Amino acid sequence: MKTELSHDIIAEKIWERLPEHDKRLREIQRSIEQRARDFQAGTGSYLGTKELAAWEDALLKLQLDNKEQSFIQESRAHWQTQQEAEKRRQKEELERAKNR
Repeated sequence: MKTELSHDIIAEKIWERLPEHDKRLREIQRSIEQRARDFQAGTGSYLGTKELAAWEDALLKLQLDNKEQSFIQESRAHWQTQQEAEKRRQKEELERAKNR
């Protein structure tokens, strides 16, 4: 119990001394790790477009394993496919409107 408490206190002090940028990177890393695990387990969803955009610079600095990198790529591909489908739908709708 004492060892655990000491560890928690030391960890908190180290965390307090980290620059905000490093804290943010660690938070993003943890979030991606958890989201990738949830996705692999079938209980999660793709990363959102806002997350991908906001984290773009950070992704280059993180140490992600193959599963996490695949999860990010799958998320990007998913939203790209969604965007392309929406463009096709809008184009078809426009064509139908012109032909009326």
